[in-house]
Amino acid sequence: MVPSRRSRHDSATVWRLALWATVLTVAALLWLNNSPIHLSTETEQTHGEPSSSSTKSDVLTIIDWRAVYQSESTFRGRDWSAAWLGMLRQTLGPISVATPETVSADKLQSARVIVLTHSVADQVPEALLDRLRQRALDGAVIVVERPGGRLREAFSANGRAGIQTGRSFTHAEGLPDPYRSQLLEMPVETQYIGSTSPRENARTLLAIDGAPAVYAVPVGEGTVITVDFDIGEQLVGLQQGRPDEDFTVSDAATPTRSDAVPTVDSLMMDPAMAGSSVPWADLLERFIVHGVIGRHTPLAGLWGFPGGASGAVVPLHPDSRLGDGIGWMLDYENRKGATSTLLASIDSGLSAAEAAVVNRQGGHFGLLWRRHGTPAEFTEPWGLQGLKPIARPVTLGGQLERLGKTLPGGAPSTVKIAGRWWDRDWAAPFRQMAAHGVEHDVSLEPSKPGYAFGTGLPTPVLDSSGLPLDVYEWPVVVSSNHSDGPDLSDLLEESQKGHHQVLTWSLPPAGFADYPDISRFDAWIDSFGTIRDADHLITDIDSLATYRKKRRRSDITSRLLHDVAPPEGPGGKPAEGDGLLLRVSVETTSDRTSLTVPARVGTFAFRQARRRASRVGGELVAQDLTTQTETMAGYRLRRIPLDSGSTRIDVYYAPSED
Repeated sequence: MVPSRRSRHDSATVWRLALWATVLTVAALLWLNNSPIHLSTETEQTHGEPSSSSTKSDVLTIIDWRAVYQSESTFRGRDWSAAWLGMLRQTLGPISVATPETVSADKLQSARVIVLTHSVADQVPEALLDRLRQRALDGAVIVVERPGGRLREAFSANGRAGIQTGRSFTHAEGLPDPYRSQLLEMPVETQYIGSTSPRENARTLLAIDGAPAVYAVPVGEGTVITVDFDIGEQLVGLQQGRPDEDFTVSDAATPTRSDAVPTVDSLMMDPAMAGSSVPWADLLERFIVHGVIGRHTPLAGLWGFPGGASGAVVPLHPDSRLGDGIGWMLDYENRKGATSTLLASIDSGLSAAEAAVVNRQGGHFGLLWRRHGTPAEFTEPWGLQGLKPIARPVTLGGQLERLGKTLPGGAPSTVKIAGRWWDRDWAAPFRQMAAHGVEHDVSLEPSKPGYAFGTGLPTPVLDSSGLPLDVYEWPVVVSSNHSDGPDLSDLLEESQKGHHQVLTWSLPPAGFADYPDISRFDAWIDSFGTIRDADHLITDIDSLATYRKKRRRSDITSRLLHDVAPPEGPGGKPAEGDGLLLRVSVETTSDRTSLTVPARVGTFAFRQARRRASRVGGELVAQDLTTQTETMAGYRLRRIPLDSGSTRIDVYYAPSED
C-alpha cells in the first residue's frame, strides 16, 4: 500500500523537527560550553567564640561572654566589650582575662588594674563590689564601662540624662598637641550615658559633645575610672567598618540582588576617613591606656616591634598572572635585607619549584582569593568529555588547598580578596576565613592611601555576635595604584614621631610591566633608604605576626613601692628625697623585644633601671640597664631591651621639679 501524501508530509515534518531539535541542542550545548551556567555554592563559615588567656599581667579584664552573645542583635545594640581585649593587647601586650565564673579573690588581689567591661557592669554582686572597693582603697585602679545598678551608685555619676548619641570629642585632658587636635578631629559615632550632675571629686578626662565621657574619682589610695561611652562601638566601627544596623553593607551602585559590594570603601565609618594620615583608632586606644589609666598608675608593657624599631613596612605583592615571575621584587628586597608577602591566585601559573625558591629567600606566601559571587570569582568547567556546560565555583577552602599543594609549607594562612570586593553580610568574609584556618587578612584596601580604618596595626576581628574570630585584619595603608592622599614618606615620618604603625604597602609585581617607568622603579628602590632612615623594619606578615603572638603570650607583673630611695646619681651623689620603685617581672620567649615603662609617674621622673640583684660568686650584683626614650602618641616612655626567658627589673623614679 502506497503511503498517502498526508502521511509522507507528516513524516517529513517529524524528521525536520527532530533535525532542528538536534541542531538547536548542539548549538545550545556549544553555547553553554563557551558561556556555561554558573552554579551557586554554600560557603563554609564559622562563628565567633569566647577568648581566654593564661598569661599573667597587672591588667585583669573581666568579660561575660554570655551577656555579649545575648545582647541586642543590631550593630548599635550589640555588646562590643571584646574590643577592650584588642585595645589592651595592642597597647601593652599581655593581659589577663576572666569571666564572672572564673574571677577569683587571688586574681583581684594580684591585679593593679581591674577592667569591668560593659558586659558585667550591670550585674556586680555585693561581695564583688566590696572587693573592688577594697582594692581601690589599697591603691588599685578600677575601670568600669557604662556601669549600672550598684556599681554606678558606688563610683559613677547618676546617669539620669540617659543614653545620648555622641558626635565629637570636645576635650582630652593632658593629651599633648598635635595628638590632642587629632583626637578632637576624629569622626565619632557612638553612644554615651549622660548625667544630670557630676560625681563628687570627679575629674573629667574625655568629653563628648561637652559632656563627661571618661572621668576619674579618687578612692582611698586608688582610683575608679568610669568610661561612660560605648568605646567598643567606636573602635569596631573605625577598625572593621560600620555596617547598617542589621549588619548589612550598603552600596547604592550595586543592585540589591547581588551579594557582593564593589569596594571596601563602603565599610568606612565616615567618608572623612578616606586618605586620613591619622590612625584615629590607635590614638584613642593609646589615650585611654596611657593618658587615662596610666595617668593614675604606672603601666609596664612590651614594645610592639622587634629590635626596638619605630614601626614596620609590610610589602604585599598580589599577582594573578605573572606565575613564576611573582618573586622578582623579592630579589631586590633581599638585597636590602628585607622580606615581603606574596599573594598568588590559583590560576596565576606559580610552580612548586618557584615557590620553593621564594620560600628559601624568606618570602611569605598568601592566597589572592578569587571570591565566589564577585566578578573576580574562579570557576572550573564541569560536564562530560568535551562538553562542559556548567561552571562550578572553587570555594575558599578549595583555593587554599590547591595553592597549598604548590607551596612548601602547605596551605597559606594569609588571604587578600581579589578586586577589593566585599559582601553585603558585614562579617561573612571573616567567618569564611576563620572556618578555613586563615589567620591574617589584607583585603581592606581603601581607594586612597592612609588610615581609612583608623589603624595600620593587625587588629583582632569580631563577629556580628560580638565574639572574637581567630583572624587578624591588616588594613592596606599604602597603595602604588593611587597617588592622591598621604605618601609613604609622610606616613613614615608621623609613624616614627609617635604613631608607631605597621604600613602595609600593596605593590602588584605586574604593575611595572603594565606601566614601565624608570622613575617609578627608581623611586621604589630609593624607598628602602627612606624606610631605614625612619627606623622601620621591612618585613613580611608571617615574621611580624610571630613576634606579636609571642608578645601577647608573655607574662608581665609588677609591684609599685613608695618611699624608696633611688640609687646614687652620677658621681655618686645621693638622690634627694624618697622616690618610687616599680619592680617588674617579665617572662617572654622572644629575644628581640623590649619592656616599656612610663618616663614619669606623677611628680616623679625616671631615674634608672636595674636588673634585679642576683648572686655572683657569693655576692649580690645588680646590673644597670641601658634605656631608650620613646614617644607614643605624645606620651614619653622608657624602652628597656630584654633577653628571652625570665627577667626581673627594678625601675626607679625620683622626685622632679619639672
